Amino acid sequence: MDGADTRRVVGLGGPDGGANLDLVAGEVREILLTLAVGDRAGLADPDRFVAYLPLGDLDPTWLDALTRALGDRGSRGPGSFRAALRPLGDRLAAALDEDVGLVDRAWLEAFADLDEAALEPIARRWLAAIAGSDETTVEASRTEVELAVELLGAVVRFARRAREAGAVVWAASPPIPAARDVPDPAQPRRTAVPEAVTMSIEPPTVS
Repeated sequence: MDGADTRRVVGLGGPDGGANLDLVAGEVREILLTLAVGDRAGLADPDRFVAYLPLGDLDPTWLDALTRALGDRGSRGPGSFRAALRPLGDRLAAALDEDVGLVDRAWLEAFADLDEAALEPIARRWLAAIAGSDETTVEASRTEVELAVELLGAVVRFARRAREAGAVVWAASPPIPAARDVPDPAQPRRTAVPEAVTMSIEPPTVS
């Protein structure tokens, strides 16, 4: 999974669009300075940061749905994605155009521990949760399932690489609504088949 070349994966784009969301693992100060000089593309530099996951306009409520799709994981089970976002009490962070903060390690670890065989069943439950279904799975095209598996796999790879980093920072523009600001967080919006978007995953440099 590791290497110096950029990985191309296919993800799911939210139906109504959302925040331009990036997750980046590395030193917090270096990440903030990169954003401060307007070099958001620099977050993908594997020589500077451990791992990078550009999620584009993926609706954050879909990541909440992904957490629910993991199922009962006992005391190690993470909360929702948006509940895992922590503010940064930093002057530089407050001065940025982007909304930034830390991602709770517990949310990432729940994905880092997944094995390959678990991805498709979880992806199918994820699609059901996005559709607002109470069923374990819903009827979905093979393309939808493959897209969901690939994006879930990208999250898993990112979470594993992020273990080597001092912190994981999220950056979004516009800001991500807090869980309490969304009327019904248990029902992610889905009005159409997910739109495919291309994302590049920059793995860390292997020493």
